[in-house]
Amino acid sequence: MASKEEVFASGKDIINQLAVIIRTAAIHDPGNIAVATAVDKFVGLMNPLIASQGELVLELGGEFFYINETRIRYSMEYLPNFDFIIREFRKRGLGSIVFRSA
Repeated sequence: MASKEEVFASGKDIINQLAVIIRTAAIHDPGNIAVATAVDKFVGLMNPLIASQGELVLELGGEFFYINETRIRYSMEYLPNFDFIIREFRKRGLGSIVFRSA
């Protein structure tokens, strides 16, 4: 089972990479190498957490993201992508996204 420290350490990178995927896919065809590379990196970040906990739940609560009930704090370098993902969640009426292994 992943510890809260492990969730926190990879959580900000997972959220940041999700923003990279969405922004890259908005510009490029889904078959583009830039999109595929972004998705591969995202999957590589998520797989260890999913393997240890069975699923990864990304939730938006107010102005904060939580992964498996652990609040994810981020530095200023991540702020633009976190704000982007918050706006995307709200625009689509999402409260959470659940990722599970197949």
